[in-house]
Amino acid sequence: MPGSNDNIIQQQQQQQQQPPTSGLTLPQVIALVDRRLVVLETFMKDTKSQAPAPAATPAAVDNELVEDINSKFEMLANEIADLKDMLLKLQTFTMEVNKRLVDERIQLLSDVKVGDNVVFDLSDDNE
Repeated sequence: MPGSNDNIIQQQQQQQQQPPTSGLTLPQVIALVDRRLVVLETFMKDTKSQAPAPAATPAAVDNELVEDINSKFEMLANEIADLKDMLLKLQTFTMEVNKRLVDERIQLLSDVKVGDNVVFDLSDDNE
C-alpha cells in the first residue's frame, strides 16, 4: 500500500516541522508514542501481507529438477543402448543368412561342371 507509506512519511514530517512546545504533559507524550506505535505496527502488517512467502527454496527446486533430468537422461541412455544391441544382433543375423546363401550358391555351382548344360525349369509342375 504505497498510499499508507506516504501518509506515514507525511505524519513524521509534520511532527518534525511543528515548533517544539514548551513541554508536553505526560498524557500528551503517551498519546504521541501510542500514535507512532500504531503507525509502525500497521506499516509492518501491510509490509508482511504484501511479501509472499516462498513456496520452496530455489536450491530445493533446482535439486528436484536436476534429479528429474538425470533420471530421464539415464532412462534415455539405457533405451539407446538396448536399441544398439538389437541393431547389432539384427546385423549379425543378416550377415549369417547372407553367408549361408552365398555358401549354398557356391555349393550348387561347384556341383555343375563347366561343360554340362544345365537347364533350370522354374515353371510349376502342376500345369
